This record gives sequence, C-alpha cells and structure tokens, in this order.
Amino acid sequence: MRGSIRSRLGIRALKTVVERKASASNDVKSIQNTGGSTWESVKETIVLCIKVSSFAYCLNTYFASTKMCVGPSMLPTLEESGSLVIEEHISSYYGNFKNGDIVIAKPPYDSQVTVCKRICAMGGEKAACIAQNSSKTEEFVVPDGHVWLEGDNPKNSRDSRSYGPVPLGLLHGKVIFKLWPLKNFGSLPARSASETTGEDASL
Repeated sequence: MRGSIRSRLGIRALKTVVERKASASNDVKSIQNTGGSTWESVKETIVLCIKVSSFAYCLNTYFASTKMCVGPSMLPTLEESGSLVIEEHISSYYGNFKNGDIVIAKPPYDSQVTVCKRICAMGGEKAACIAQNSSKTEEFVVPDGHVWLEGDNPKNSRDSRSYGPVPLGLLHGKVIFKLWPLKNFGSLPARSASETTGEDASL
C-alpha cells in the first residue's frame, strides 16, 4: 500500500515538473513572439516614415511648396508683413510662364536669395517702364530666354529696373494661391503690371 502511494506521489510530482517546464517553455516562446512582433512593428513604422518623407520631398521639390513672401514691393497683392503662398514648380520645368504671372526667382546679383515679382515682358517682347526715381519712360527689347520682372509697387521695389532681365533658368515657380492672411485667402490670377498699383512685394 505504502509503495503504491509513493508511486502515485512520484508520478504526480513528475507530472507537475513536466507541466511547469512546458509552461515555462510556452512563456519563453510567447516572449520571443512578442519581441519579434515588436521588431516587425518598428520596421514597418520606419519604412512608412521613409515613404512619407520621400513623397513629401518629391512633392515639395517637383510639384508645389509653400513660401513666405515678405516686403513692400508686391503691395497691394501681397502683404508687407508677410504672405504665405503656394508656389507650383511644374511651370519652371516646361517654361510655362506668361506675362502677368507672379513668380519666385533668384535675382542675378545673388543666388542665395529669392524674390517674388511679376512678369512684365517675355523674351523678344518690347517692354516699357518708368525708371526708378524718375518720370521718364524707357523702352527696350527683352533678350530671348529672359523675362522682365517688376514689383506691383514700383516705387518701392528692387527688380529688373535695377538688375536687368532675368534668365528663365532662375525662375523657381509660379505663385498661384495665397494661404495667409486668411482675409485674402484665394487664388492669384495673372494680370498685367498696369492693373496693379500699391506698395508690397517679397524679397
């Protein structure tokens, strides 16, 4: 009888040990699976971030971007204190510019800055403007592959009257929409320089 009881107790103890080992093994597998799942989640997040960053870079570089234009040379079209605008870049790749377009460009005198001006004449066209600080009207022909830029506020604008015609290659894009200030939220259609008077621009 005692031998039978001891045998049963031994079997039970052995079963308990085996069950505990099996439980510990399952816990280890669970931890491993959790670790693997976490790493997969991290990898997916990293890949997603790379994709989003790449898309944003391509969108900003090749399609459109926002630009803050500050200064008095494009008044009253843009605010002297600053206007947040959308600049599309497709026009610069195809040379799709015309008279009256507001553009972002690098002036010939400094490649480190950008200006926001309006196209007043295209290459091969005659341009007539009033020279700065003068009432005298000058007439000239814009060279091919260049544009003549002026601010909507000619009395307070450094533009082609100071640095001459601007090569098309220095035009970054066309300003098509104003985001800020909200009171002037909306599109910025092309128009001739004679249709605009005022005192603001963006350098």
